[in-house]
Amino acid sequence: MPFEKLLTKFREGKYNTNLQVLEDSNEKDKAERDAEMKRMRDQFEEEKKDQENRMNKMREQFEEDNQRRAYELSEVKRAHTEEMGRMQGMISDLRTQISDQESSNVVSSFFNLVGTIGSALINRESNKSFDR
Repeated sequence: MPFEKLLTKFREGKYNTNLQVLEDSNEKDKAERDAEMKRMRDQFEEEKKDQENRMNKMREQFEEDNQRRAYELSEVKRAHTEEMGRMQGMISDLRTQISDQESSNVVSSFFNLVGTIGSALINRESNKSFDR
């Protein structure tokens, strides 16, 4: 049955057996496929180029970010070092002041002791003179 249906369609002219028409149709189909392949290839190349550009921009941004972070880190380290130097100077100044104050207190205590001894001696001598 299927073969009879095919023959009927040939007789009705639904299928063309003219070689030139078939070749033209084949050429047209081939041209359409080639055009579609070219369009797809061009689209692929364009997308590939866009992706490469995006990757390059991301790489540049990454490098810039790394350089900026390295610079910021070096600035933080420099500021920290300066601050530590200032703090060391302040600690040294405080130690000097404490040392000077302690020295002053020792000298003051010594003079107070000398004054107390001197007062005691004077009082003793005064008491001896009253006792006589």
